[in-house]
Amino acid sequence: MMNWPLVAVECCNCHTLFAMTQEMHNRRHRDHKLFYCPQGHSQHFTGKTDDERSIARLQKELATANSNHSYWKRKAESAISCGETKKRKLANARGQITKLRKKYEPEDVSEEQ
Repeated sequence: MMNWPLVAVECCNCHTLFAMTQEMHNRRHRDHKLFYCPQGHSQHFTGKTDDERSIARLQKELATANSNHSYWKRKAESAISCGETKKRKLANARGQITKLRKKYEPEDVSEEQ
């Protein structure tokens, strides 16, 4: 004699109480496929399993992480670009200062005697 653990299930249509093996009950919870009561009414489990809820939560966390990564990547690229722009402006300003010095400062004229 085999010992199969049974789970009591109530039909959602006729409310007949019937049993199915624990293994079949778990499988139908996972795959959401149809099963039938002894009166022939089809039914299925609609709720998400723990695994499905975990997958959905992890997918949401991954999407958030990807979004945050994209945001911070854009911020870093913007900061780099801004730093490069400031370097170019600084070099330009130094060039202008040098140009003005040459224009307005007298050159060293050494008088030869």
